[in-house]
Amino acid sequence: VKQEEAKTAPKHTFKLVTDSLSNQMAIASLIVADLTKSQVETTVDPKAATNLSVETSPGIKLSEAFAIASYFAREGHKDNLLGKSTFAQSQVEQYAAFAASSLMNTVRLIEGASFGTNKVYKEAFDKARA
Repeated sequence: VKQEEAKTAPKHTFKLVTDSLSNQMAIASLIVADLTKSQVETTVDPKAATNLSVETSPGIKLSEAFAIASYFAREGHKDNLLGKSTFAQSQVEQYAAFAASSLMNTVRLIEGASFGTNKVYKEAFDKARA
């Protein structure tokens, strides 16, 4: 089994940069990295140009959670995570698009209001805590 794992696991360390440890899309990418046994070095940079990116090799970067998660799945030879049939693959892409465009905006709004991480809600959050 260990020889099989050595063949399927990516051989180098990916460098993931996120704006926050609570970034849900970064967390989703890291879950796929874990499932595929990808080695990932995570850096938090609140001033990063994008809220999530991964360096796949020196100077080559990807952004957007679904692209990053798909890359980890393919590099780790776990393509089945992306769907076994053409229809299943399309369903995975459909959900990923929904999550990125609709769901995550709502999650970020709730997170910002609940934890004071959104500048718009920080004053109200701080006042409610007092």
